[in-house]
Amino acid sequence: MYVGANGTLNFKAPLSPASNLCLPASTTDGAILAWWDDLNPGAGDVWARTSGLSPRRTFEVQWKAPHYSGNGLLDVRAVLHEDTGDIDVCYVDSLGGPGIDHGASATAGIQGNATVFIDHGCFAGTLTQGKVVRYAHP
Repeated sequence: MYVGANGTLNFKAPLSPASNLCLPASTTDGAILAWWDDLNPGAGDVWARTSGLSPRRTFEVQWKAPHYSGNGLLDVRAVLHEDTGDIDVCYVDSLGGPGIDHGASATAGIQGNATVFIDHGCFAGTLTQGKVVRYAHP
């Protein structure tokens, strides 16, 4: 698992381009896009940890960073559940400034490949404070 500085997780290769695209995108196969946008973790942090005991562990990533052109500290978290295969994405603080608030400049979703993907938001402003999105494993 590769944790990208710009709100991405990827299972195939490092992925962290600052310029996001709507899904499907040719650069995002095998990816979880919690808040794909031009984040500045140098002015914040990115953390990852594994919690719990097998077979019920969780892998958690938190991006707490501003957007490069914003003024607020975004707080987005992705939680991968070992026992169910489900993925939770939590939008704890989605206020990053004008044009950034609630994901107005971000892409959110998951993509297996160009034909298997879920687009939860692309430049849509749908990632509101306190929102939790669960991608349930079939």
